[in-house]
Amino acid sequence: MLKLKKTNPKILQQISDPPFHIDLNGYGSEYKTKGESVKICVVGTGTPLHNDFKDIKGMEIFDEQSKDQDDRFGYSTMLAGMMSVDRPNSISGLVPKSEFYFVKAFNDVGEASQQSLSSSILWSLIKNVDLIMLCGEKGIISTDLSEVLIKAQSDGVCTLMTSGSFNEHKKTESYDSCGVLSISHELSSRKTVSFEKKNNSLVVRIPRAKYYTTYAENCYVKPPPSVYSMGIVGSLLSLIISDNKKKKVKITSKSVYRKLFSIVLN
Repeated sequence: MLKLKKTNPKILQQISDPPFHIDLNGYGSEYKTKGESVKICVVGTGTPLHNDFKDIKGMEIFDEQSKDQDDRFGYSTMLAGMMSVDRPNSISGLVPKSEFYFVKAFNDVGEASQQSLSSSILWSLIKNVDLIMLCGEKGIISTDLSEVLIKAQSDGVCTLMTSGSFNEHKKTESYDSCGVLSISHELSSRKTVSFEKKNNSLVVRIPRAKYYTTYAENCYVKPPPSVYSMGIVGSLLSLIISDNKKKKVKITSKSVYRKLFSIVLN
């Protein structure tokens, strides 16, 4: 079973000084597509309960304990807000032209079984998505889950997952061997995001900048580090995939990951 860490963020009913946007410090600036033609599936805590979202392409529920597909935990809403929302008086997402699909694999207290994760990923593959954002920090992997992750890799689908803070980072070879790109994070005193490679892990250095994203029930919060790092890297992957599609370049998860590393580590 995978578990999400429950946070107690400061919740805002409205943003007083819009718009808020992430400063990528020039990373991916050569890409102008805003994620166009890319299908992204957020395998997480459900469909956003927020008026800033529009044009949600697909949704499903695979958690046996949940009665509906709504995101009451807030993780998926925070993550998707950083990437997809494009409202002039609200949040400025990084890849608003990508198509977003939402699967509720985690229940309302942030727990997901291996079976719900496997079913969610299979559903994503049926929808022909390009990128799977797998919420939750890595745990033990089952045989069934490893098989569907390998299937995603063979289909050219990128899968992203966080390993938590770098100081807590644990070896995750079982996931890595299935084509999952794992990232970790550190807090930085800088004003912009930066990246570093440590012990074969991509570390996202998160700035202490003022930034808010969407949260459950039409509220806004400052995202926790795991969400921030996922949103940043997921958006860069979307930009790379979109550019490859535009140029009609064959897409594999390995080639997309290599391009990402070449961008953020140079």
